Amino acid sequence: MDQAGNLLGQNDAPPKDGAYPTSWWLPDEIIADRHTIYLSTAGVATVHLRTGMYDPTTMTRLPAYDSMGQHLPDDVIPLARINLEGITTCVSD
Repeated sequence: MDQAGNLLGQNDAPPKDGAYPTSWWLPDEIIADRHTIYLSTAGVATVHLRTGMYDPTTMTRLPAYDSMGQHLPDDVIPLARINLEGITTCVSD
């Protein structure tokens, strides 16, 4: 997302491409999962990287909480804020 909350890119996929469903996860387990996201960043100085989890049957977003147990707005988990100023981008056809 940009600073105004506009979507710049997205990648929807189950954890580990479906090979490790959340029903198998243990409490406090850390799951590393890579996703490539192509962004439309023309004129954007800062990108806000966030994630969310969905029920695969209903596509309803699952509740998300911070480390203090507080419900996160819109069930969105903030991951990082990335400053793009000074970064050179590569454009391909």
